[in-house]
Amino acid sequence: MKGRKRSFSLLELCCSLSVLGVLSTCLSWQIRDFYLVHRFQEEVKTLLIDLRLAQSLALSYHTDFEVAFNRDPAEGKWSYTTSTDEGIAQFTKKQKKTFESVEKISFTGPEKTPLSFTLTFSECSAPQGALSLEGRKKLIEVDLRSSALSAAKDPKKKGKL
Repeated sequence: MKGRKRSFSLLELCCSLSVLGVLSTCLSWQIRDFYLVHRFQEEVKTLLIDLRLAQSLALSYHTDFEVAFNRDPAEGKWSYTTSTDEGIAQFTKKQKKTFESVEKISFTGPEKTPLSFTLTFSECSAPQGALSLEGRKKLIEVDLRSSALSAAKDPKKKGKL
């Protein structure tokens, strides 16, 4: 009788599996939320890189770049295009990039500006305000003043991305 091993009962096995199932469900929701926030932040960083590129090309080539934000009514997704009239290899035609996780875009500033603006080589007509991009669980503001294009931040945390 000393060497006899007792196996798990069916009830113990079912309880263990149900606890494991509940824990994995909770963990999967947390991973999904983390993924959505990370994808949103990456899309904002890509927008910021494109704005910086357009700004530096406008200064280098003494030309104007138009940046326009549009919402597709059928799909409900936001996109933006960057374009110029000059023959710059990277921007010979309108380049359109679609946001997958941005739900709302708005402009906050001293004047109400449509979601289209021009970055000029003289930096005079850059909009004075912030572009707010709202994701599922996050809000990020991009300061559009020409000298502060790198200031993308979460207004709740008061810090950079």
